[in-house]
Amino acid sequence: MAEAPRGDRRELAFRLFVGELVIVALFVLDAIEYLIAINAQQATLWMALLAIPQAWLIFRFYMHGRQLRRGGEDG
Repeated sequence: MAEAPRGDRRELAFRLFVGELVIVALFVLDAIEYLIAINAQQATLWMALLAIPQAWLIFRFYMHGRQLRRGGEDG
């Protein structure tokens, strides 16, 4: 099996790193959301505001939102 060129390995490593950062960001946002839910009396507004960045991260990185908007390959 042929080895991937060095540039391809770097790009793959970068994409994996970004994916890991997104997972960590979603985990942190979920933890904040949980803390607000158990401690705040009027949590609805804060929960809705926290849902916006979570939805954007999921759409952008896991649903490939950039490709959907551009209609094809994303570099």
